[in-house]
Amino acid sequence: MKPEFDYLFRYLKSSNILLDKDEFIFQVKCHPDYPSLLSISETLAHFDVTNYALRTSDLDSLPQSFIGMMNFENSEISLCYIEKKGTSFICHSQKGALRLSKEDFIKKWDNLAFIVNLKNNSVRTKSIRNSFLQGLCVSFFITLLFYLQPNFFELILVVCSLIGGILAIGAQEKVFDSAGAFVQSLCSIGKATSCTNVINSKKWKLFQILNFSDLSITYFATQLLGYSYFKAAGNIPDFLIVISFFLMLSLPLILISIYYQKYVEKKWCPICILISGVLVIEMFFWGRLIFINEGK
Repeated sequence: MKPEFDYLFRYLKSSNILLDKDEFIFQVKCHPDYPSLLSISETLAHFDVTNYALRTSDLDSLPQSFIGMMNFENSEISLCYIEKKGTSFICHSQKGALRLSKEDFIKKWDNLAFIVNLKNNSVRTKSIRNSFLQGLCVSFFITLLFYLQPNFFELILVVCSLIGGILAIGAQEKVFDSAGAFVQSLCSIGKATSCTNVINSKKWKLFQILNFSDLSITYFATQLLGYSYFKAAGNIPDFLIVISFFLMLSLPLILISIYYQKYVEKKWCPICILISGVLVIEMFFWGRLIFINEGK
């Protein structure tokens, strides 16, 4: 994250608004009026976050936190994240935090406040929807354990399908800019990581046709449903034959994905790597199940 936007993301986090930092910076720098307040405002609107600026001298009418335009020494004007703390005001800028009394704050404040909030709760709605899907996966998993009573190796495959499905839903959240705190932190563990850049990348025609997150959700959901059907029918060997076909197809996709992240996009997608890891674990335990069933 570029330091000039530290104040903004601090403010967004305090308002429980989570955005992909790399994607926001990319979008705002593409704005024709960058680096103006208008560019920030319209970029936030692009992410479905409403915002408005107002001029007022009534500090009491403003919320506990907002973005303020401050006039510091040497006539330097900058945007800061402002927090009200009793009778004091804390100004967070790229240079650090500064605590001011109300009188000093008024002298340096340009009477401009910039405030954000979620538009029609659409981002929260998407997060609730995805949380529901994850809860559905967990419920389905518990039902499988209770009714189908899988053996150890079957259980590992089912757990891998559940974990893979939840990770795939997390990848889908990144596509729709509604990721929760865990997914955001996972995808921002370093400067060389960006789930959004990788998942949304169109540098290869292959990824204009195939969507990694959609493929992953379809695969893991099909695997869980297929296991349930064949287990209930007492025909696990046929299930292993079917799943072997998909696992063999996934192997070149894993290698292509790793090559693409390292050499083409030059960014790593932690969610994609974890999903690939789940598939590799499945391959190992699938081999063990084949061996066990052939010995029966």
